[in-house]
Amino acid sequence: NVNSITANGATAHGLETYSVDGFYWNTITANNSTGCGLLLNNTKNWSGSSVYAYNCCYGGGYAGFRVANTNQVGTVNYVSADRCGRGIFSLTGSRDATINNCYIRNCSGIGIWIQDSYNTKVKAGTVENCAGGCYAITGGSGNSVTVTCK
Repeated sequence: NVNSITANGATAHGLETYSVDGFYWNTITANNSTGCGLLLNNTKNWSGSSVYAYNCCYGGGYAGFRVANTNQVGTVNYVSADRCGRGIFSLTGSRDATINNCYIRNCSGIGIWIQDSYNTKVKAGTVENCAGGCYAITGGSGNSVTVTCK
């Protein structure tokens, strides 16, 4: 369990988990990272209050908040991603992730991408000024994104 982490100038991800069962955090902040702000890999039963990502992998494929590799069952209350490669990215068989609210802006790629995932939901928020567009859902099933696109 993590209360608060701030990663500035990380040469990889701000924070990454792998194969963890039960991960809880309050606030994760990542600035100027070459990878994700927060990456949950093959992690299950997770929850968090907020993720703040600024300039994480701008021009690349990583996201401010990413769940991957059969990640399972979790909720984050709020994701803010500004000038990241992507804002939110769920992929490779991840399932049952809920993002309650988000503010995604100025990403070099797509704001929100749900790819080959299941029952992944972004319930509210705003996506604006992302070069790759607002959001896409490709593959998987039971996914939904409910945001305002600007």
